[in-house]
Amino acid sequence: MTDLSDLIMLLIDANGRTIQGRTVIQKQIYFYSQFYKKKIDFVSGYYGPYSRSVSRALAVLVEMRFVKEVIERLPAYGIQSEFDPHKYTYTVTEGGEKVLEQIKQKNLQMTQEVKEFVDMLNDTGAVRDVLTLSLGAKIWFIMDRIREKDQYGKEDVIDEANRLGWKVSEEQIKTAADFLLTLLRERKQS
Repeated sequence: MTDLSDLIMLLIDANGRTIQGRTVIQKQIYFYSQFYKKKIDFVSGYYGPYSRSVSRALAVLVEMRFVKEVIERLPAYGIQSEFDPHKYTYTVTEGGEKVLEQIKQKNLQMTQEVKEFVDMLNDTGAVRDVLTLSLGAKIWFIMDRIREKDQYGKEDVIDEANRLGWKVSEEQIKTAADFLLTLLRERKQS
């Protein structure tokens, strides 16, 4: 197994052995990679930063039956959309429990980092909030792209979001900024 597979297993474990949503996994790993300086490639996806490597590693864990994937079709509520809404829930399996214990024993530092990281997200109230995580990750991703500028404002963030195909309003930027500031304060305290 890879370090990325180990990270996914540890994240699911630290989230109470269950994570609801592929997007939540993607965003938690994105923020983890940013805070702990882990090299994981992310590109701009529909819901914010997206990593094909994370998706592949998760699919392998499901295929190996270390993680159980439950897919629930959600009602569309009469809205016409190109997306067929589903909710994905991931849980460590009985066989995965044994692998998880081995991961924890061989990688004490990552285990501690992931626990601290999820505790920090819990303290912000956004650990499982897909909208807040996605919006925060989008704004962080944008800020990382435009940080070379001497000065930038809301308009620069909105322009870059539009270039990436993301629609963000000033209100959403404020919401994301509040979340990110809370997250950074929590990080300082831990």
